[in-house]
Amino acid sequence: MVEFCVALVVIMVLLAGMIQANRLLRTHSDAMIEARREAAQLAMGALPVISLDARTILDWSTGPDNKPYTADDVPLTSTNTAPQADALTQYAHPSELALFLPLNPVSQLALAGDPIASFALVRGYAEETVPVLPALRNLVYAGDGIPVESEAYLVWTKGLY
Repeated sequence: MVEFCVALVVIMVLLAGMIQANRLLRTHSDAMIEARREAAQLAMGALPVISLDARTILDWSTGPDNKPYTADDVPLTSTNTAPQADALTQYAHPSELALFLPLNPVSQLALAGDPIASFALVRGYAEETVPVLPALRNLVYAGDGIPVESEAYLVWTKGLY
């Protein structure tokens, strides 16, 4: 009888964990969709709402789990974006391109040297909280909810549509 009770508690925690993971994944997908929707609306607007907190990511530093491209990784950012502009334009021949299309973004990027300002990034953001199931709150996780957030950056299209 004792073994059955212990096994029942373990099975209940595993089942609740699977349900909680499903809720987290669904909420994360909803938050990503909402952030992309908000960014798309801003990108298609006639007036720019340019994000001032956009960062140029040079590379990623692996976190404590030593696995690349996971949630605990830290972006290595830079305020000096000239090397990135050079890397983006080195094969495009911006001076020759300006002869054919004078106001093209690549030639302007080569002159400005700042990808963030040249591309006019707009930001979409969404945040939701997933309530923790009582079975997990009492046995595994002490919080009432798990915050889920997502952000998306798109290029402002200058009222293209």
